[in-house]
Amino acid sequence: MRKTSIVLAVALFFGLSATAIAAPTVEENPRTSFLKQIQFLLNQNDISPDAGTLTAKVLFTFDDENRIEVIAVESGHEDLAAFINSQMDGRKVFVDESLQGKRYVLPLRITN
Repeated sequence: MRKTSIVLAVALFFGLSATAIAAPTVEENPRTSFLKQIQFLLNQNDISPDAGTLTAKVLFTFDDENRIEVIAVESGHEDLAAFINSQMDGRKVFVDESLQGKRYVLPLRITN
């Protein structure tokens, strides 16, 4: 009985060691990282949607210093468009340099 538990313990140890060695390091997806940054920028707001859900589309790009340049905000609510523009325009974010100069569309939805 004792021999079985030792063999089992050794097998378990080598099994866990092999998976720890073989497991690749997990890098965060750049898209997920950017979305978390945008969520942080827009999280503090006084907007309360009366009808339940507000939507907007933000057209933006990144400059050479990784600052967001908002080109346009498309929304049926002027307060929401002004808020998004004030919170995002000129804010520095951490993104890959390959994203600079390209235009992006970010759909947003605010619910209560």
